[in-house]
Amino acid sequence: MTESGDNNIVSELKSTSPVSSTERIEIIDLLRGCAILGILVINIMGYSMPEKAMEIPNAGGGHTGVNLIVWSIGNLFFLQKFLSLFSMLFGAGMILMWRRIESSGRQFSPIYYRRLGWLLLFGIVHAYFLWWGDILFYYAVCGLAVYPLRKLSARTLIVSGFLVYMVTSLFYIGIGFGIGYLKGEAETAALAQEEGKELTSDQEGSLSLWETLSKEIAPTPEAIAKEIEVYQSGYWSIFAKRFLNVLLMQTIGFVIYIFWHILGMMMIGMGLFKTGFLTGLKSKKFYLATMVIGYVVGFSLSGYYVDQYINSGFALDVLFGDTVITNRLAVIATLAGHVSLIILFYKSNLWSWLRQSLIAVGRMALTNYLTHTVVFIFIFYGFGLGLFGTVDRLGQIWFVFGMWGLQLVISPLWMKRFRFGPVEWLWRTLTYGKKQPMRI
Repeated sequence: MTESGDNNIVSELKSTSPVSSTERIEIIDLLRGCAILGILVINIMGYSMPEKAMEIPNAGGGHTGVNLIVWSIGNLFFLQKFLSLFSMLFGAGMILMWRRIESSGRQFSPIYYRRLGWLLLFGIVHAYFLWWGDILFYYAVCGLAVYPLRKLSARTLIVSGFLVYMVTSLFYIGIGFGIGYLKGEAETAALAQEEGKELTSDQEGSLSLWETLSKEIAPTPEAIAKEIEVYQSGYWSIFAKRFLNVLLMQTIGFVIYIFWHILGMMMIGMGLFKTGFLTGLKSKKFYLATMVIGYVVGFSLSGYYVDQYINSGFALDVLFGDTVITNRLAVIATLAGHVSLIILFYKSNLWSWLRQSLIAVGRMALTNYLTHTVVFIFIFYGFGLGLFGTVDRLGQIWFVFGMWGLQLVISPLWMKRFRFGPVEWLWRTLTYGKKQPMRI
């Protein structure tokens, strides 16, 4: 199937130079701005706490009282939602760029490959030398994977994208089944040991393997303390720790989880862009209904997952169990609600100053994203202020609010004077092979 029957979202632009400010789709920029700020609510945990604390609350940052509330709200509203939105917008942006360049009679593929090649390099540098939670590397690789799919119909992209996105559930359920089985075997062996019975070799193996796996997935207090010590030390000690983490994420983690999530969301974003959903072409009633349904379904499913996880004492077999399907569906539903709410906000003409500030944040999203890393690794790592592992979840939110305020003020001031953010300018200059005009 081809895209011949899809809505033509934008007029065909005749210039092959980068998109000017008057040619951009403001709603896409607004969504991107919200996405980059929303991502920080989750990423702040990666900057400031042990890696496992993102999904396992008792691994750092506090898991009781107000800190548990902060973690729960993060899961309901933010976890995977704004990363997914950013991924969708990457796919949508590829369709927009393809239409614009092809309409001028030039070949899209050389420009697109150069663009992703430089993004891949940015991602490698960012991941290995600055922060392990980089997403640019994965976007570049997945961006290459979606390129051959650009001519598919909106429906095909959305349906197949959803199926690709759900592949991760199969991995998690399989892992969860294995964890549950091993946990049961280990508990049986431990009970036999307490009763003074001689253990079989299989039982001894189950106990040993369960102990090792538990420490790896849910680190011990000693392991957490050691990780905090590393990140409070010098740059090269942190580099050595980060190198192995990044290598594992870009290989095993990429195959099991990251690839399917980002690729699926990019495909869904491509399809939704073609339908006009992401660019505000639907009616206000449509977006209102989508928002209400999305939030009711999404929060109900997320709430169920969070409740099960908390009541289990953050058990590994719940984290990786069949509730992962519930959580994956919750992301889709909540994301539909978020997108609809943001578009309704755009259409309402309320708080125009905030709308324009968020649009500016979105127009220089790459700069703002990398700014998060530079600022927060200085604040939390040992070669800076060394606050790693010392700020609880509630305290982290104040850092998020501070960064939001700064970027909502600085971004529009910058965009009044310049065409692009500084990193966007560098990326475009490298992509097009010539220096791009910067000042307006």
